[in-house]
Amino acid sequence: MSKHRPKIESVRIVRAKGGGPIRTIVEAAKSIPCGDFPSLKAGRAVPWEGIERCFVWTFEARWDVKTYMSQPFRMEFRMSDGSVLIYFPDFELVLEGNEIEIVEIKKTEAEIRREPHYAFKLWLARRVCETRGWKFRVLTADEYLADGHLLENAQHIRMNRTAAITAEDFIRLVPTFLGT
Repeated sequence: MSKHRPKIESVRIVRAKGGGPIRTIVEAAKSIPCGDFPSLKAGRAVPWEGIERCFVWTFEARWDVKTYMSQPFRMEFRMSDGSVLIYFPDFELVLEGNEIEIVEIKKTEAEIRREPHYAFKLWLARRVCETRGWKFRVLTADEYLADGHLLENAQHIRMNRTAAITAEDFIRLVPTFLGT
């Protein structure tokens, strides 16, 4: 007997009232580290759990990210068998040009393959995002943060964001930026 997945009948995207995260992270209920990152780009504290904190540092430093939010909404997939699948994306990034990128964070690619039901929800989410003209990416720490320099550089950028540059330093740096 072959197994087949039910078909998607409808999707509903539910956002929180007030424009904040749809759910906040409850530390007492988690066995992994969690907290809040004081984001300049988001203009608020951004909740994170586990490895997400490293990614928040990089979102804060990426030039193409205008703003971002963790747990931005809930996707409800109504399926042909009557079931409802729920998916909470980890992040919504607003990029230059007002492009939207939905990001799911994992430690490794193997985490996704270990759970076929979860992989199916990600597949559904990707389809919905494509239909809406949004990008959808799964970022894994073992790939995205592999060389170690991305996170370290992002932390330096954030920590030194108010460093003063003298006119003399600026004149010396311009050729480097322009490639001359």
